[in-house]
Amino acid sequence: MARPLPTAETMGSVLPVEILGVVVDLLASDRPDLDDRDNPNLAALRSCSLVCRTLSTLCQRHIFSKIFIDTSISCAGGHITDLFVDLLSQSPEIADLIRELDLDLERGTIWKDTFPAFSDALLNIGKLRSLRLSLDWEVFNAALRPVLIHFLRQPSLSQLTLECIVAFPASILSYSRNLTYLDIQETSLTPLRDSTVSHPQAKAIVVEDFRYISGPIPETEVISNSATIQLMEIKRLDDTELLDFSQLRSLRVANAGERHTLTRVLKAAKHLQELEVHGTCSYLD
Repeated sequence: MARPLPTAETMGSVLPVEILGVVVDLLASDRPDLDDRDNPNLAALRSCSLVCRTLSTLCQRHIFSKIFIDTSISCAGGHITDLFVDLLSQSPEIADLIRELDLDLERGTIWKDTFPAFSDALLNIGKLRSLRLSLDWEVFNAALRPVLIHFLRQPSLSQLTLECIVAFPASILSYSRNLTYLDIQETSLTPLRDSTVSHPQAKAIVVEDFRYISGPIPETEVISNSATIQLMEIKRLDDTELLDFSQLRSLRVANAGERHTLTRVLKAAKHLQELEVHGTCSYLD
């Protein structure tokens, strides 16, 4: 007599959790070339997560590993930041599943008054590996500064991307513990009163992968180049560089404007293995 097909309730007892985990991992990694926001595997993972509690737990590790928050996108259920706050309020365990966070906070938005609740929710994330920021720092400075320090202090955070930010406080990077990837895109830094950070526990940030992109408009082309020079001039209390480029392995530059910026980075890199320069590069000797 044929055995009945397993139900959602008995699925976990029919197959070992380890086997289910392998199946879910394979499903999640089937199309790594796609942007996760467009990846059809996310829909499949969501469907699998509804089968039973065991699969739900296994799928959530992938579904919530990357979070994209773009405040310019309209959501039917409410503002995207409010939905995120509600999500972590109802399922606080999800905060520990987030590994990559992409924050694109629209400039001049009227919702900045509700940002404190959103920033409080972000403080629950404790195992972040990668962070991308694109925002108006002047608007969100007060609420976001403690959040950024919270992220930088996490041993797991190794990648940081700053995109289209004006007057970002360079000194805040001194809180980083294990940052190895730094991407500066059309971003300017707040000038330091002097070139030394006052954070006493600041350790050297050994950058292994560095990217900087300046704007295509001449007036903005100086932004990332100037930011790169500023980063290289920041000192710790013992007069050593905050950012150590000597172990740089990969360097990618787009729209490189000022020759001395790229030259200075190349001189600092002692073990460079990969170099990509996009845009005008006729000044390279």
